[in-house]
Amino acid sequence: MFMAFAHRSAKKSIKKNTEWYNNMSPDHKAGSIFFIWLMRGFNLASLNSMNSEIELVIPIYYYKKGAESAMSGMDKDFKNTGNIPLSNACNHHYLTCIASSYPDQGYFGLIKGMWDALLSDYSDIQEVVDEILPQVTSTDYQKKQFLEYNDVTQDELIKNPRSIMPHFLVPGHPLSHKLLEEEKIGKSLVG
Repeated sequence: MFMAFAHRSAKKSIKKNTEWYNNMSPDHKAGSIFFIWLMRGFNLASLNSMNSEIELVIPIYYYKKGAESAMSGMDKDFKNTGNIPLSNACNHHYLTCIASSYPDQGYFGLIKGMWDALLSDYSDIQEVVDEILPQVTSTDYQKKQFLEYNDVTQDELIKNPRSIMPHFLVPGHPLSHKLLEEEKIGKSLVG
């Protein structure tokens, strides 16, 4: 019962985000693309890391099953600090993680529509990167937090913003194959 309500609520949020992107100005959309790109390399394992000597890396862009649990509330944390663009980016990735975790719940078309709405009719990404990247990566901590594990460089983002499309929405994406192989190895180790 609770899961059915949760899925309905998530689908409603995806539709709301899609509508929001469709009504967004090209400049605002370019900014949203930038912040969604910036957050994709965030290491979710760092949120609950108890041992600083061992570093587990699970960037957001893996969209691992269950990753939405780690992301739950991140958008509110950024919102509470006044960082609305990162809050919105977290929400976007959170909804994408839900779609990845529940492939049989009818999210695929909705989440693809949300990403397609985001990645259409935007203004020059180069201007946004040049203006905002130095501000949000001014410390070594910020560089590590946002850039170290990001698989799409700023140059790739500028050249092809669709390069941030989630792997599970791109047929034959190499990351999907890699993660599937890692999952198989993990299951064989556990038995």
